[in-house]
Amino acid sequence: MNPLNYVSNFVSSIAGAYREWVQKQRRIREAGVRPGQKVQDGLTGDFLQVSQIRDEKARERMIEDVPLNVHEANDKLDCASDWTVECIDSTGEHSYIFPASRLKKLKIKRGKIVRDRFTGETLKVRRIRYEVAQNVLVDGTPLVDVGLNNKLDCGDDWIAECTYYGSKERHQFPFSRLAPERIPTRPESWKEEIINTQDCYSCKEGVKDSERNAACQNCRDRIKQRDEYECQQEGCSSTSKLHVHHLYYEPNMTGLIPDQNLITLCESCHADRHGIPE
Repeated sequence: MNPLNYVSNFVSSIAGAYREWVQKQRRIREAGVRPGQKVQDGLTGDFLQVSQIRDEKARERMIEDVPLNVHEANDKLDCASDWTVECIDSTGEHSYIFPASRLKKLKIKRGKIVRDRFTGETLKVRRIRYEVAQNVLVDGTPLVDVGLNNKLDCGDDWIAECTYYGSKERHQFPFSRLAPERIPTRPESWKEEIINTQDCYSCKEGVKDSERNAACQNCRDRIKQRDEYECQQEGCSSTSKLHVHHLYYEPNMTGLIPDQNLITLCESCHADRHGIPE
């Protein structure tokens, strides 16, 4: 083969592969999900894993001679120009086709602060296990039948291993039992709220500086211990340069401050909360 032809063919193959890669990245960017990502069906709540993003629009993909964008429940979405996404279910046994806008990113992630929908208790997610709840046993009992889980239709849920504040023991929860925790708003009865005597009183009027400093330090130590000396910001598990942050605060606020208003953050996350550049 002529060396020039060889070089030309090689360059053409490289250019073709690069164009294909660029197109694939564009589809991923526009679809908002990527292969291997764990997602949730925004209409049914089912848990899925993305296997590939196909090079065809939802209006071009036919399901039983019907365009994907109007097939069954998809007609509730404005998804004709969506990319077509192929997913497998939580068991890995079945494959399905969805328009991209029907898929939602999971709100339950490692390091995220969540709330038990039944008890209202706050937990931290330590690990995500992509096993279905109906196959997980707790002391010989299927997780779906443990405690309050039998009130949920959670057989196909994945599992989140969580810890309660002040405890290192991990507990297993099906995803649908957990809700992302929101930053609390200032309660209407703030000044009338009865606070136990352990809570910080650093803002109380008439406290001497020496007493105030000792109270503040005791409070910081208590909150850090409760949070296992780990940053509680979603996605961060730093254990260095820890600060204690007020979730809501008023400059002239007086009286005792409840522990539930305080949270442990690392220096960087604390700066982000206050909008301070590093």
